[in-house]
Amino acid sequence: MSSPQPSVQPQVRVERRRERGGSWTARLTVVVVLLVLAIIAIAQNTAEATFTYLFWTFTWPTWLILLAALGVGFVLGLVVSALLRRRSRRAAARRLAVG
Repeated sequence: MSSPQPSVQPQVRVERRRERGGSWTARLTVVVVLLVLAIIAIAQNTAEATFTYLFWTFTWPTWLILLAALGVGFVLGLVVSALLRRRSRRAAARRLAVG
């Protein structure tokens, strides 16, 4: 008589998709630190400043100019991030369609 062979389970490899840019807590920490630094810079810069762009001239408090620059930078970051995600998704879709 032959002894029964133990059943061999196939090994299934599960791939985890790593999140780009680190964990949420690290991102949140960086955002909070930058926000605190921005608030300190705004609180220290209360003097008036003249801002000239092309043919427009504005006299605003320095904190308002800093806040506007932060806002523009934030919006540009969102736009660039969305464009990069879109490009990455399109490249992945092309790879799936080809292969």
